[in-house]
Amino acid sequence: MVMFCSSSSSTACLVLPQPRQDLKTPPSEFLQTIIQFLKRLLRYLYGLISDIKMEGYITQDELKFHLENHYSVQITSTHRLDLNIFRVSISKEEENEELVARIHPSADSYTFLTSLAELLTFLSSQKYPAETLISPKNPISTFQLPPTREGSIILTNFVTGTPPERNRTTFARLGALLGRLHSLPIPDGTPQGGAWHHLTLSGSIGAEIDAAMEILNQKTVPPTLTEDEREDEEQSISFLRQELQTLRDTLAIPSLPKALVHPDLVPSNVISRPKSNNSSDGMFDDEWVIVDWTGAGVGSRIVSLGYLLSVAAIHGKTTLVEFVMKGYAKYVKLEEAELERVKQAVVVRHLTIGCWQVGKERKSARVVAEELAWIVDVAEKVRVSVDEFLESGGGGGSGKGKSR
Repeated sequence: MVMFCSSSSSTACLVLPQPRQDLKTPPSEFLQTIIQFLKRLLRYLYGLISDIKMEGYITQDELKFHLENHYSVQITSTHRLDLNIFRVSISKEEENEELVARIHPSADSYTFLTSLAELLTFLSSQKYPAETLISPKNPISTFQLPPTREGSIILTNFVTGTPPERNRTTFARLGALLGRLHSLPIPDGTPQGGAWHHLTLSGSIGAEIDAAMEILNQKTVPPTLTEDEREDEEQSISFLRQELQTLRDTLAIPSLPKALVHPDLVPSNVISRPKSNNSSDGMFDDEWVIVDWTGAGVGSRIVSLGYLLSVAAIHGKTTLVEFVMKGYAKYVKLEEAELERVKQAVVVRHLTIGCWQVGKERKSARVVAEELAWIVDVAEKVRVSVDEFLESGGGGGSGKGKSR
């Protein structure tokens, strides 16, 4: 058994089932490549099915028809990049214009996307390497389709390139970019952000946890399970609810330092491309562009950093954690309250994603609980690694404070 204790109480501990043994062994580099390919393939196939089965989504033909009529352009092709995200080629005299269309199927999404467009414009003014909006036309449009589908679409310029390799340099650069983002001034009127957009389009970690909790509250155990399996699944759902509440009580508090946050500033949302003539980064042979800002806004610094730290250590090794911290500490010195919540910040996104997978019937609650036990073990290793970094004089030269 594994115990996960909240930092806010010496007695608030939860007992998790022992993780499966096969989850403890980090896969080889070749196997990692195969796994990533299969994940992309599954996302692509799931996206194709969503056009037929999922309410609120529009088909590629409907997207093409809408954009051609709204912008008076000729679209030569559309290609699905991810669920509800498409690459769109617009015919031009000399060469096609390549854009990314992100579809947000909700009646109130226009207001949210307007705030997102304002944030991207601000980041461009700060020379922060974020994807850019189309110009000069309005990058946001609304759609209404039968029978009752409506929503909004935002267009950004497609960035040609590839995600960076998983290595020390990459995670040091990511840490520095995240720290730089967290040190930028917050424009007036910027909404709360940082939540994972598959769970909620707006809000910070509290809204994300609430959305995950609602999924569990609405979850019914399949009647096809045996009595023992049903009891096990119901207990697992109850356990996940308790864990969500514990994390909410620990992380969704007003006193934690806030900053501009990207919901998941990790390698998969970075595009590496050859350096342009006007690049301001003279240290590297390439330049980066951060994409997929849906859900960005004002949120908790430590939650944002925690997810990057978890991705750095996800294969069971914490070598890359130190490099994230080295980059991040160039811009931000964490406060004591943040250091006390490193472990929880590493865990929370993996749990909310797991709950989303339960709701989509991709995983059982039992499996998510087992995997959570492994993530908690990773989180403890990350906490220790952060402590060691601070004790060695990192974090702005101050070793004060430890994570708990």
